[in-house]
Amino acid sequence: MANLPNVSVKVLWDQLSWGQTELCKTQSRNSPLEGEDLPRAAGLYKISWVDDSTWNQVEKSFHVQGAKCIEDVTIHFSERLTPCVLTIGKTTNLHERIRQHFGTNKNNNRMLKRLHLVMPGLTDEDIREICLKSLRVDYAEVSDWIERSLLESYGESSEVSIFDLVDAEH
Repeated sequence: MANLPNVSVKVLWDQLSWGQTELCKTQSRNSPLEGEDLPRAAGLYKISWVDDSTWNQVEKSFHVQGAKCIEDVTIHFSERLTPCVLTIGKTTNLHERIRQHFGTNKNNNRMLKRLHLVMPGLTDEDIREICLKSLRVDYAEVSDWIERSLLESYGESSEVSIFDLVDAEH
């Protein structure tokens, strides 16, 4: 039986033990990038842009989907500096999820899709090459699915991860 935690989500977040890894190339055509030595465990991940020199190549706004009554569905983030948190997620397998984010399957390569919004005109391969130099993956193993869910929501709002704001109200 799953139980809700007895402490606040902030306390759980503050207790997380984060590891860090860089992206590296693989031999797989379907999953050409992965996080180096990421565990195959359940947990949270945070992908951040950390390289100042390539941050200048990023357009600092993108459009989101929203209701017609919302006047401006563009997110502007020109004031954000590196390291800039792009996304926070939860998964049952950290190793596989990061591979999927940069893979060729358009149904689960969310990071690659979002990066196209801020680097239009580049190919998937161009973006992956920039990612190798520019992105860092932080991760924390969290075995409990309820805690993962609560921590993901808390992290997205407290870290203001820009790619997790993809839909305005409907």
